[in-house]
Amino acid sequence: MRFDVKRRASYTLDKESKLIDAAVTFSYQKYHKLFLSDNKELEQNVMWSTAVLSARSAKGQEVKATFSTASGIKGAEVIDEIREKIDEVIEKVMEIRAEMFAAINEKVK
Repeated sequence: MRFDVKRRASYTLDKESKLIDAAVTFSYQKYHKLFLSDNKELEQNVMWSTAVLSARSAKGQEVKATFSTASGIKGAEVIDEIREKIDEVIEKVMEIRAEMFAAINEKVK
């Protein structure tokens, strides 16, 4: 599966900005339960998955970062959920950076 976060971010970033890092992390935990009684034996297999998408943007020496997560009692479906959040995360990191620059400009005035 390809994410191409940097390529999708290029339309968002101005010439002085750049997406310096983007990462997707996926982990899962599988556990098995066995329920025993006099009448029955029941077995349950459960998988819990977590995915994290993080992005960092830079302009000059200033770096801003944000992230988004997805998790649940599912498998690789969380990767699809994260893929849908790529644009949201890119927009958020740029928003944070813009707010920070606006605050700096306000203090300078």
